[in-house]
Amino acid sequence: GTGQTVMHTYTEPGTYSVTLAIENPAGKFTKTFSNHITVTTPPAPLFSVDRTSGELPLTVRFTDESTGDITSWYWDFGDGSTSTLRHPTHTYTKKGTYTVTLKVKNRYGTATTTKNNLITTDVNPVVDFAADQQRGGAPLTVRFTDLSGGSPNQWRWDFGDGRSSIQQNPTHTYTHPGTFRVELTASGTNIAGSLARTGYIVVKDQPTAAFDAGKTFGNAPLTVSFSDRSTGGPEEWRWEFGDGSGSAERHPTHTYTEEGTYSVLLTIRNDAGSDWHQKVDYITVMKPTPTHAALTEGIGSDEGGEGNETAMGIAPPLNISIDIPFVNPKDLGSEYIMLIRAVLERLKESG
Repeated sequence: GTGQTVMHTYTEPGTYSVTLAIENPAGKFTKTFSNHITVTTPPAPLFSVDRTSGELPLTVRFTDESTGDITSWYWDFGDGSTSTLRHPTHTYTKKGTYTVTLKVKNRYGTATTTKNNLITTDVNPVVDFAADQQRGGAPLTVRFTDLSGGSPNQWRWDFGDGRSSIQQNPTHTYTHPGTFRVELTASGTNIAGSLARTGYIVVKDQPTAAFDAGKTFGNAPLTVSFSDRSTGGPEEWRWEFGDGSGSAERHPTHTYTEEGTYSVLLTIRNDAGSDWHQKVDYITVMKPTPTHAALTEGIGSDEGGEGNETAMGIAPPLNISIDIPFVNPKDLGSEYIMLIRAVLERLKESG
């Protein structure tokens, strides 16, 4: 933004550097405040259960799957009972349908999720099942457990990938990525029915890390835009820029303020696993470009000079050495070009 006071909204979590540039007739000044702004990740409540229905008494195991460095949990099981454990187990003793609420908290705030009519208890037997895992990378081996009441003696499982089983508690391997619907049909003397769960199993590819940058060298302060090119559907990113700074954004921007050569590391993760990729000595930062005032300091008329002194107050022969760092031509701005022209004109006028 421009102006003495500006307002900006950060939409992604991460750590950000802020660069302030001011200018007046005396010249231009730029200062970068490294890692000045930190945008945190709010808590995201999520949970699963090992069963959603059954005969009384019904014992249900609740598993917290929240993200955001959670520090406390508060469960409301819908029957007047509560818990502050992370992974509680609760027994329902009365017939009914129950709504379950989980409230989580971290250092940045609180958040709540509610699953309406999640648990159903009944004196009549119902079909139910659970899996030891529901998400992961291919190949994903899942052990299914029949939790049906009424002592069924026949079972048929449909795993959603074209495969099936007639075992009571089968083990099945998903070999390809996808989201799969699982259905169990059970029957016996006291029970006959089925239960289907859509999107119950999620299988993902292993992620492969890759990235590039909009520019890899230039003068300090050097602002670089990094782009994630990873495959396999990563869900988490961790960047290390080589100067002690990092970011959790997918496509971060970082400003290097010191001269040097920096290696960049990207680590990614999803339910299938993690991967990392490092580019050694990837970013080269050179000395800052001299300002107009620094290059022209001391160049001016000296009306009080005597004899054969020039307008700069220096007797010929005039030998001037200016140390100008290498600058990539594509990074040259119009102000820098005008500055060089001004210096050359003054040298020409001085003889």
